[in-house]
Amino acid sequence: MVKKYFLVLPLFYLSIDATAGVFFVDPVHGSMSNDGSAASPWKTLEEVFENNLIETQSYSPLPYSENSILVPKNAGAPVKSGDTLMLRDGYHGTIFYRGIYNNDYITIMNQSGHEPMLGNIFISAGSRFIFDGLTITPEAAPSFFYSQLFRLESHGYHGPSREVIVRNCQLRGISDASGWGLKEWNSVGSCIKIDGNASTVENCHCLNIDEGINISADSCIVSGNSIVNFAGDGMRGQGSYLLFEYNLVKNCYDIDDNHDDGFQAFTSPGYPLVGNVLRGNVILNWEDPDQPFRGTLQGIGCFDGPYVDWIIENNIVAVNHYHGISLYGAENCRIINNSVIDLDSVNGPNGTWIMVNDHKNGTPSSGCVIQNNLSFGFSYGQETDFLNNLLIAGYQNFVNASAVDFHLKPGSDAIDMGYNQGAPPIDIERNPRPVGGVVDVGAYEFQGLPPCTENTMTLSGIYLGSEAHQIKQWLSTSGIVTIKASASQLFTVGSHAEFSSGFEVENNAIFEIRNGDCALSP
Repeated sequence: MVKKYFLVLPLFYLSIDATAGVFFVDPVHGSMSNDGSAASPWKTLEEVFENNLIETQSYSPLPYSENSILVPKNAGAPVKSGDTLMLRDGYHGTIFYRGIYNNDYITIMNQSGHEPMLGNIFISAGSRFIFDGLTITPEAAPSFFYSQLFRLESHGYHGPSREVIVRNCQLRGISDASGWGLKEWNSVGSCIKIDGNASTVENCHCLNIDEGINISADSCIVSGNSIVNFAGDGMRGQGSYLLFEYNLVKNCYDIDDNHDDGFQAFTSPGYPLVGNVLRGNVILNWEDPDQPFRGTLQGIGCFDGPYVDWIIENNIVAVNHYHGISLYGAENCRIINNSVIDLDSVNGPNGTWIMVNDHKNGTPSSGCVIQNNLSFGFSYGQETDFLNNLLIAGYQNFVNASAVDFHLKPGSDAIDMGYNQGAPPIDIERNPRPVGGVVDVGAYEFQGLPPCTENTMTLSGIYLGSEAHQIKQWLSTSGIVTIKASASQLFTVGSHAEFSSGFEVENNAIFEIRNGDCALSP
């Protein structure tokens, strides 16, 4: 029985509270002798923190214990709980502050039309901040440096952190890493590390970094983020009641002996990870087969359980390692409607797998379900229910695997082959499922062909030449192309046909292109 739970997180409004204070920070035109108004802004965010302009709280007595209480800090400072700091263009420095607990959220965000930049942000023993619309990169600093870009730390002496939100931020080690070698990749900092319960990371973009998003806390949300070009683990979840959904992790750089994972979890002895959800994520080892430092990437690797009441559904895992989705020591976990693809396709049916295995100490997994998945391999014991999964050995079920398009094509073996009970009501693109009464196997639910549309094109010349790409685009919706060059010539190219530049036709051929749910006869 899967345990039900709720993530207790705050609600936010799209507009700023009219009763709260709004302060402005402008590195180009501001001064710390100003009052922080729109007409008289402060200079940098770093100086706002260093000058203790935020009225907040910290724990006393220290070291922190259950008997410590929050006491005022920086009493009378202009910025208070619930206020907003609006940042303008320019470099705002680096942030490090310890002991900063707010009763209500303080928002630090970009003013509309501005791109404020920071070298990094490190909050230790703090709560209730929103960081929104910021660019965090050390390449903006006067001198480049390698650093953890964003870190929220719970501190054993000063107290635990909690309830921090990072959203709509751009975080990068460097803008262009094409010239990087092993030295640079081994020195680059990680993107986001959160050690604070009930925190959120959403709609952020991590580029050219070591690790992507690392959560070492409970009841957190990681949603809608992208991690592109990474040299460690794409995501980590070291807590309970975590939600990782609709994130993109792609392009792993293999620069050391670490076994890189798209998502990794492991437990401390005696502390199982409970109630985590991984939904709608895309994990892609590489986009370009010629990418430098391309190596193996494990997909969702959870090797040191126990893992209790997990849901892993609607994910795309496209890697070249046998660990596609692997749980070692799982209890009441559900792995449903995932697509696990071997990018190399060299090992046939024993390639990239979905696995539920015993704990490393020999304790068997129990009460798990593997259902409606599409994979190059499966491995499980008698304690796991195995329902309506599809074992594949190639890419024939997909629209265009070479272009990493793993949508189901018409006629795929995965269509209407699933088991409805317990299947998620939407697919990875949040389209409704089922279509046609029975759910499909894998992360995508085939939505049927669009209505028929027709186009015509006249080609002057003897070869298709540069128009080949456009014809292929028309074919991408499972259309029909009829080529008429004379009364006696009629040639039809079927759905998703492959043909190259140089396909020969007669002069002045007329192409009639029909896309969608069209009759098969010309």
